Amino acid sequence: MKKKLIALISLLLVCFAMIPVATAACAHNYKWEIVTAATCKKTGLRRQVCTKCHAKGAEETIAKEHVYPNNGKYDVKTTPTCQHTGYQERKCSVCGHLDFVNTPKVKHSYTKEVIHRAATCKVKGKKIYECKWCGRNDNDHPEEIPVNPKNHTHFKYEKVEWVREKGQYKYKKICSDCDKFVEYVYRDK
Repeated sequence: MKKKLIALISLLLVCFAMIPVATAACAHNYKWEIVTAATCKKTGLRRQVCTKCHAKGAEETIAKEHVYPNNGKYDVKTTPTCQHTGYQERKCSVCGHLDFVNTPKVKHSYTKEVIHRAATCKVKGKKIYECKWCGRNDNDHPEEIPVNPKNHTHFKYEKVEWVREKGQYKYKKICSDCDKFVEYVYRDK
């Protein structure tokens, strides 16, 4: 029986020698390798290998954001006006993706000054503004132009004398609105 016991123990030892002995878990030290780089169109793939136990793995990398020049600012292609929307775009420098936005219409831009009635020596004038895009007048907010004592528009002429050297008559040019003398002029009659 002793022989049988020794034979059994020997057999068990041989069997246990064939089974790998469990070792402590590896503190993995992975080395990463890019298989496919991620772009702004698709995800990438990277592979890992442990430098100690050669365990392997792989994972997908997240797709990148588009890369737009000028810090992502849009280029104005069409400026919005009071009649039309605007259009802006930007293009990814990696994949060529075109990103665009429509900009809303803007209010009228009353910046073009239009003299509706010029001020004279007796009458105040009036100016209005036109929209620089559509030409619409801002008649709701006219501006008054003060009387201009030097702006004479209607004249009468008083004959003063015949000037032989010039062969013409000398006339006083007088404003017919304010009766102010303006200048001397010379005429044939």
